[in-house]
Amino acid sequence: MPQQRRLDVAGGAYHALNRGDALQSIFRKEDEYAVFERVLGEGLELYSAQFSFHIDAKSSPPSFASIRAFGSSAKSMA
Repeated sequence: MPQQRRLDVAGGAYHALNRGDALQSIFRKEDEYAVFERVLGEGLELYSAQFSFHIDAKSSPPSFASIRAFGSSAKSMA
């Protein structure tokens, strides 16, 4: 069944995923991700858009404290 056309609304928010079916990775090699970053950068130069990114973090074993500690250390590197 074909996907329905998405609305194209000026100023609208759109959600894009960087993973394949069943949460599989879409980048098998480091250079594939580099191509994605290059194309994204070229798009930003051509089109007026704002992006925000969401990271889904999971620890093993599950530990909110370890995820929070990682977030704090990542902020200090920015």
